[in-house]
Amino acid sequence: MKRIDRKLVLTSFSVLLIISGLIVTFAPNYAVLMIGRAMFGIAIGGFWAMSTAVVMRLLPEDSVPKGLAMINAGNAIAATISAPLGSLLGDYVGWRGAFFLVVPMALLALIWQWISLPSLPSRGRLQGVSITALSAILLLMGLAGVAGTWLTGLLLRTRLFSLLIVIPLVMALLAAALISLGTVPLGVTILLIGWGFFGTAAPVGWGT
Repeated sequence: MKRIDRKLVLTSFSVLLIISGLIVTFAPNYAVLMIGRAMFGIAIGGFWAMSTAVVMRLLPEDSVPKGLAMINAGNAIAATISAPLGSLLGDYVGWRGAFFLVVPMALLALIWQWISLPSLPSRGRLQGVSITALSAILLLMGLAGVAGTWLTGLLLRTRLFSLLIVIPLVMALLAAALISLGTVPLGVTILLIGWGFFGTAAPVGWGT
């Protein structure tokens, strides 16, 4: 991965998004549906894992904050309209049709990425944790998210409002701790596992 052009990696995630949309749309059973959804998660997660680094490569230093703000603003807008729009479309074209609409949008994104993105070859490894260690940290963070979602699902039956108050407070503390311990690999690892646990559980509480 470290020697692959970042443009190729990003466009590969868009291709994966197209494939996942088609799999979900035409899924004959629940198992195939979940495979498609897992591929969708890989595509989205992979994009977000690279987004900050790519913005830093594409823009001059003084424009990086603006670029990151635009990406996150787009994400916020998408999160705001996706649920009501998906519900509305589901009424008219069904849930399969709603998922299929992802395919042409992802195809347009793929074409635009290929045309507009310059080549982004690797610049070599920077100082920090190894790729193996980073992969392990991300895996632990994801597993913590699964555990947090499961536990929150159990607690929501009796402690909904308490969780809605506690989770943001804990995440604020974790964010502050990450700022102060940002150069300590073990500390960052522990904090990221905590972030995965609470951060993934938060939408479950708010959705409920």
